[in-house]
Amino acid sequence: MTRLTALLDGNGSNAAHQTDDDDDDDAPPLSVVLVVPDWSAPPAPFWRAIMGSRHLVRWHSLPKERHRYVSGRQHTLPAARKNHGYELGETATLLAWLQNAAGRKRWPVTDDVVRRQAEAWDVSDCSL
Repeated sequence: MTRLTALLDGNGSNAAHQTDDDDDDDAPPLSVVLVVPDWSAPPAPFWRAIMGSRHLVRWHSLPKERHRYVSGRQHTLPAARKNHGYELGETATLLAWLQNAAGRKRWPVTDDVVRRQAEAWDVSDCSL
């Protein structure tokens, strides 16, 4: 877990500040959705960087019981488990929308966008 934490700390901080110079009038639109573990209690450094970014326009936490992910190990799973490949996460998952000014104009993150994303991730009725 330490290697994952270090990777997220570096990449989360970089993504949270990547667009610092992109808010001038001629900057191209930029919109990034981060999907990372919601390590907010206690807050991990990458989580604090994301939440403190001036480009954070919306965030949503998916409870771990309400979503699954497809394991990157699906090709090594026993045949009986290959049909679904869904795994229950160990923690909640954070969806964080980061945008520059042009991105906010072009792709507004509305309540409906957040709701549809949360629904899309909700495969809680899939068997493990």
